Amino acid sequence: MEGRNATFVIVNEDHTLGNCIRYCLTCNPAVSFAGYSVPHPAEPKLNLRIQSDTQSATDCLLQAADLMYAIASVLRQRLAEVCGVSPPPSSRTSENRSITQ
Repeated sequence: MEGRNATFVIVNEDHTLGNCIRYCLTCNPAVSFAGYSVPHPAEPKLNLRIQSDTQSATDCLLQAADLMYAIASVLRQRLAEVCGVSPPPSSRTSENRSITQ
């Protein structure tokens, strides 16, 4: 099994994404610890630490990303309904994002 404990570095991100990922990770019962830090405000980098009892840290991160996508999709749909417009088409692209372990 791939490592159950890992630190991921996500460049060009900050607390906005870090807190969302951390929340989604804590929704997974396999995750025993999820935390993040931004080393310095001038350095666009997010350190994300994941510890799991039963799954690989990478699998936990992918599941958290899927949950974030599902939440964003519902939010997009509901906002479109409230505003009385059609929701914009969905696109799953990564712009200038890099994740290393």
